[in-house]
Amino acid sequence: MVKSILIYCITFLVVSVLIFLVHSNFVESLTYSLKNVYMFFAVSSFIICTLFKLGSGNKKIKDQLGFIYLAAVVVKLAFFGVIFYDSVFTEPLTMKLRISLLIPLFSLLIFEVFFISKILNQKL
Repeated sequence: MVKSILIYCITFLVVSVLIFLVHSNFVESLTYSLKNVYMFFAVSSFIICTLFKLGSGNKKIKDQLGFIYLAAVVVKLAFFGVIFYDSVFTEPLTMKLRISLLIPLFSLLIFEVFFISKILNQKL
């Protein structure tokens, strides 16, 4: 279990740093901190995967983890909205700003879904 959690940590760290470095080279000015957006999505994805790995050992909630994951994604997006409200949602977003928000979301979500699917497919 510790090995899996370490893999999650390293994966989300490496992916977020690499994509941030590439992404920041293509974007000149944003109304929000791109680094903070990447950090939020990387940390939240790591926390969700870690909690699901810990929860997968409990037979009572193992069958409900798929539904819990759907709620966790909604809660993650709600927290994002609350934390970044002042810098992201106070002004109308241009298409460039919208896409710059979606790139970290979907790039880290791909790995999050991969790890969660591995957890859900494990036998007890």
